[in-house]
Amino acid sequence: MKNILITVVAMIVIILVQMLLSFTFTYRVGEIFSGVAFGILFYYSIIHIGKCKAIRK
Repeated sequence: MKNILITVVAMIVIILVQMLLSFTFTYRVGEIFSGVAFGILFYYSIIHIGKCKAIRK
C-alpha cells in the first residue's frame, strides 16, 4: 500500500512540474519531461516489483 501511495504522489508531482514547464517554456518541453519521467517511473516500478518477488522466494 505504501508503494502505491508513493507512486501516486510521484505522478502528481510529475504532472505539476509538467504544467510549470509548459507555462514557463513551451508545451513541448513539458511533454518531453513528462514522457521521460513517466518512463523512468514505470521501469523503476517494474524493477522494484521484480526485486520484491525475488526476495519472497
